[in-house]
Amino acid sequence: MSRGPLLLRPVEAAALVSDGDTVGLGGILQRRRPTELCLALATAGVRELHVMSFLAGPETESLAAAGAIAALTTGYVDPTLPPTATEAGLASGSMALRETSEQVFVGGLLAASAGLPFWPTFGAAGSDVAAALGLREIRCPYTDRPVLAVPATPLDVAVLHAEAATSSGAVFGPSAREFLDDADLVLARAARQVIVSVERIVADEEAVGCKTAVLAPFEVTAIVDVGTTSG
Repeated sequence: MSRGPLLLRPVEAAALVSDGDTVGLGGILQRRRPTELCLALATAGVRELHVMSFLAGPETESLAAAGAIAALTTGYVDPTLPPTATEAGLASGSMALRETSEQVFVGGLLAASAGLPFWPTFGAAGSDVAAALGLREIRCPYTDRPVLAVPATPLDVAVLHAEAATSSGAVFGPSAREFLDDADLVLARAARQVIVSVERIVADEEAVGCKTAVLAPFEVTAIVDVGTTSG
């Protein structure tokens, strides 16, 4: 029987991330952002990260301000933020930008989670994004229709935030559906390690038959209860 994830403090979870890791950050818009875990990473002094964020926000900013990011793959940087360290890093060249589309971003993760070398998609076909990323076009063996082959993008670590988890590590999704709330699961299943911060720890019995339990204990490396822990 597989053991469940470790219950760690933020500083202990940050120690699971190494210099040069490819790190996927969960959350969309103002929801499910792993802000406290990213602050812990910034404080820990980790460097040369390749950060992948569906829509980069304030948690990316805390890492950029600490000089932790070498490269950023994202669809866009949240335009509601004030002038940021992320923008400054990109402008100075200290941080490389790999601009992508939603379909390409997800396609690379799906390929990685399935153990495939690439994922076929029509998204971004014929666009400047596809050309800049050097995406190759292939022919569907069934229809002969051209599709883009998005290379797999495996993650060293996925850093996520959720409402709750059980003491054994079952992670709960939002109690009500949110915009692209399944994107975090795609990140998790493409990663070698998964760290999840939560607002609270609940009894194991709550996961039995629960439709909002989205990650099983064997899929999670560490849980951080940011509702009660510090440091």
